Amino acid sequence: MARFSTSNPFFSTLTSPRHLFNPREIVKLFRRVNEKRVEDLATRLAHYISSNLPAAFEKRGELGDYRTNPYVLMTSASVMNLDEPIAFGKFLFNTKLYMGLETSFGKSIEAAFLEQYPLVSPDKWIEAPEKLAEFALLKGLSREEKAKRRIDSVWREVDRSCVVGTRRYLTSIKSGPNTINDTQV
Repeated sequence: MARFSTSNPFFSTLTSPRHLFNPREIVKLFRRVNEKRVEDLATRLAHYISSNLPAAFEKRGELGDYRTNPYVLMTSASVMNLDEPIAFGKFLFNTKLYMGLETSFGKSIEAAFLEQYPLVSPDKWIEAPEKLAEFALLKGLSREEKAKRRIDSVWREVDRSCVVGTRRYLTSIKSGPNTINDTQV
C-alpha cells in the first residue's frame, strides 16, 4: 500500500508500525492541532447528525420498513424465549435502533470528515462516480427491486474513492465491530 509522504510528525507517529508514546511528545504533538480545523469538523458533524438522524427515523413507519432476516428473527425469538409479541417487538425495535445508530454514526463520520482528506493532495475522498450513476438508475424502484439489482454490483461496498497522482484508491469504511461485510467476503 502506498503511503503519502508528509513531514507531519503526528501522522508519522500514528502510522508507524510501533507505537512507543512519550507523554511529553504527545503534549507537543497536540499543541500542533489546528483548533479551527477541529471546530470545523465538529460543526460539520453536528450539522450532518441534526439533519440526517431525524430523517432516518421518520422514513420508517412500520416493521416492513426495516430490513430483517426472517430466519434470524425466528431463531432469536426461540433462543431468547420471546413468546410474547410485546417482548419480541421490544427486542426487534431496540436491535434495529442500535444498528441504525451505528450506521448513522459511520455515515456521519464519512460525510463530515473524509471530504477533507488526504491533506497532501488537492483531490479528496468522494463517492465513486460509478456508484452514483448506478444508484441513479435505481430511482423509482421498490426496495425489493433495488436489492435485486444491487446484488451483483461491484460498487455496492465501495464507500469512497480518491485519485492521488495517477493512482485511484477505493475504500470501504467500517465503524462497527465487524471489520468486513458478508458481501465483501
